[in-house]
Amino acid sequence: MEKAEENEMVQCPYDKTHLLLKSRLAAHLIKCRINYPDAKLKACPFNSTHLLSQYEYAAHVINCPDRKIMFQYGLSPSPAAWENRTRHSIIETNENWDEVDVEDYDPKKYLDRVAVLRRAEDISRSECKKLVNNKRRRLD
Repeated sequence: MEKAEENEMVQCPYDKTHLLLKSRLAAHLIKCRINYPDAKLKACPFNSTHLLSQYEYAAHVINCPDRKIMFQYGLSPSPAAWENRTRHSIIETNENWDEVDVEDYDPKKYLDRVAVLRRAEDISRSECKKLVNNKRRRLD
């Protein structure tokens, strides 16, 4: 992306009062989507930051500026195929991790075995002295 495009200001499709840098639009849309759950916006198949109402969608897909990138590489998805695509496929496996007998992970036990420096937070003075002595013993 060129510097001029990065500094370009764009409007949020959810709230027109939100003006932000084009480079920050994708991250903003994730947050703004939560605030507007009832918004009926469709994502463009060529650029997911293009969110449009159902009335504008068909015309936009035909004239989308990012469409040329798809045709440049010989790809031409139909909008209907993009809307009905499955997002994730189910992976069949015989593994069951619930049946594996493994000791539970205890971060305190791990830190006692490994040479790692830790800060003493929210502990009494005597516990702090014990921690420092154990640390010296481990690191020697």
